[in-house]
Amino acid sequence: MKQVLALLITLAVGTVCCGVISCRTAPEGVRLPPNAPMAVGKEAIEKQVRGVMVPDRLTEMTISPQDVKTTGVLVVARGLYTMKMTPAFGGGTFDGKFLTVFRKQSDGSWKIYRDCFDSNTPPGK
Repeated sequence: MKQVLALLITLAVGTVCCGVISCRTAPEGVRLPPNAPMAVGKEAIEKQVRGVMVPDRLTEMTISPQDVKTTGVLVVARGLYTMKMTPAFGGGTFDGKFLTVFRKQSDGSWKIYRDCFDSNTPPGK
């Protein structure tokens, strides 16, 4: 459980580097972002993230887990996030919620297996 919480913090700190997300994703991972197609597999997730989470767009992100449940090889984390965008991409601070499932790997590490998130601000607001 502590490894998963540490992973969530690492993701928040390293979000501006899309390599952090792809190296923390299981090969069979699935990403379900708002207003975009589902990305299936590590390569598709990395490609999708590169188009959104780049240093000139996203400047800061905070992930706040509200509830974390474990079932042995799966951990489900539910929580809130805030992120700040650069003025060139609309600026401002946005908040939202997430539901992320981590799966224990054969080497004992935890990786993102399923990731779903959504903003609390409607598109265009």
